[in-house]
Amino acid sequence: MGKWKLTESYIDPGDGSGTWRQADPSTPGYLSFHTDGSMTITPYNVYDADHYKIISDSTMIFYRGSDSFNIRYTLTEFLLSVYPPCVEGCGERYVPSP
Repeated sequence: MGKWKLTESYIDPGDGSGTWRQADPSTPGYLSFHTDGSMTITPYNVYDADHYKIISDSTMIFYRGSDSFNIRYTLTEFLLSVYPPCVEGCGERYVPSP
């Protein structure tokens, strides 16, 4: 899946009033998926994950040590949206990065 640059984050306080907010351009975030199943998230690895596995066209697993959790996602040629498990709504949008 390659390298992706964070463009927006979604945070909802739990009442449905959440909105997509533009990422801070002064601290760009990147999500990189490597062919060996490893992954890097910079500059802040909020998931504390270092490996992944795609299990369907809408779900992948992120691994951190012996722990794992499902991540829902959508993927097009120009946009990767990830939706981690949150009590309230949350998500991130990425665009391809060279």
